[in-house]
Amino acid sequence: MVKRKKVWIARFCEDVVGASGAIASVRRSAVLGSVTEIPTRRQAELLLAERLRSIDYGIQRPNSSRSLRDYAEAYWLPVVLPTLKHSTKKYYQYMLRVHLYPEFGNLQLRLITRDAVQSLLSAKLRSGLSWRTVKGPRTLFGTVMAAAEADELIPSNPVRKTRFPRRGPLGTVQALLGHSSSEITREVYLHSIPADAQAAVQKVEDLLIRPKLTQNVVDWKTASRLIQ
Repeated sequence: MVKRKKVWIARFCEDVVGASGAIASVRRSAVLGSVTEIPTRRQAELLLAERLRSIDYGIQRPNSSRSLRDYAEAYWLPVVLPTLKHSTKKYYQYMLRVHLYPEFGNLQLRLITRDAVQSLLSAKLRSGLSWRTVKGPRTLFGTVMAAAEADELIPSNPVRKTRFPRRGPLGTVQALLGHSSSEITREVYLHSIPADAQAAVQKVEDLLIRPKLTQNVVDWKTASRLIQ
């Protein structure tokens, strides 16, 4: 435990799974907080002990240092490819090489976050790629990370936590603007267009969304006049 530039820095050893599968001990350092937040060394030591408890008691499994490319090429693809058709094999390899490896290939699996994946998906939609084209890499990425989770290399699958827009223009605009739901995008869109256009959009939505009336509705006033 050291104090540098008004922050507490902790140093400790952590077991990691290497590329070969062997467990090795690696030295880590982490900033616990500022001296203002943690005024005494004793408080800093207690905070560190709390953070290391899961490691000391064996609750936390060793993290993997394997990169996405490493895992996919050496472990996932050799198991999956023999079960696929030739065209699907080529598709998977293309998606990894063109869409996933450039951004995440050399990154350790444990360092791939939900926000990083979400940023990649949004960037690809903004670049002009179609909904279907972007959905393909996301689905494949989620499958690879689910396998890594099953192999206990990562605690959870970050791709599963991402949001993907619904198909169609509204969904694409939602992704480009970074809205959490299509309803937010719709409200922003309706407030940004002229009143006549708003009315037209609302009328179409009413026709599509509101429950349809039965075809046996009777206009009693008109019927009364006809009878008379």
